[in-house]
Formats: sequence, structure tokens, C-alpha cells
Amino acid sequence: MTEIQPYRVVEDGAGYEIRSYPAHFLVSVWVEGDMRDSGNSGFGQLFGYISGANQDRQSIPMTAPVLQSKQQNGYWLSFVMPEGADFPPLPVSPDLQIIGVEPVMRAAIKFSGSVSEKKFVEQEKKLRSLVNRDMKDSAIYARYDGPMKPGFLRRNEVLVDLGG
Repeated sequence: MTEIQPYRVVEDGAGYEIRSYPAHFLVSVWVEGDMRDSGNSGFGQLFGYISGANQDRQSIPMTAPVLQSKQQNGYWLSFVMPEGADFPPLPVSPDLQIIGVEPVMRAAIKFSGSVSEKKFVEQEKKLRSLVNRDMKDSAIYARYDGPMKPGFLRRNEVLVDLGG
């Protein structure tokens, strides 16, 4: 079973959650293009990293969710490193980055189904309208399930860091 990134729900709102995430590491790649194309291209690079294409030639268990966030004319795609992992092995590819994330509070909204950029943007707008707090401008789109799972069973989320 795939490890899920840990978090603690600190507020269960009407249609959303406020969560506390512990410090963690991401392995990330920026890919130019739309959500679908950048996700497909970036996933292969990240999967290669966790399959041993890193300086330690170490296999790393897959975790969920896979994260995607828009920046300019492309997307950052990230895998969350397993809980309790020390600093992850350095990537072989210069396109991949290890990013340390400090403990963070995030607003979250869950939804199911197959996803598109349009659906994530709609859910982000809904989340921002429900949460009466200062939130960062950028959102993180989180996918918990692979393409083999039927769409209606897929867990997806929009996450937005709290604070100005």
C-alpha cells in the first residue's frame, strides 16, 4: 500500500479542512507545458529518481499524493519523500531538485473523479471562497491515485498554504 503524506486536521470546516503538515522533503521537476503534458513528462523523470536514478542508486518507496503547482508557462511536479526519511539521495539528473519544506499549515478541499486543469481551478476557487483566512497566491494540486483506478474512485485535492 502506498504511504500517504502525514498531516493533522486542526479544523474541519464546512467543505474544507485546515491541516498541519510536518517538515518533509520533495523531489521536484519543473516542466514547461499544460497540466497534462507537464504531468506526464515530469512523472517519468520523478519515477526514474525513486527507481534508483539517484547518486546512491537507492530505490525509494512511492508515496501519495503527487503534487503539481503552476508557475509561469509550466508546472512543478513533486513526489513527497517517505515520512522520517533523512535527506534524500541527490538526483543524477540536473533537472530534478530536492526541496526541504518546513512545517506548514494548509487549507485543503477534497474531490473525486478524473481531473483536468479546469476542474482543479474550479476547486481552488471554491476553497478560497470557503476559507476566511489569508492564503498564499499559489495552489498545489494533489493526486492520490494512479490512472488505473476508476475516475469516480480517485482522490484529488487542492491545497493552499495559509499566511500572507
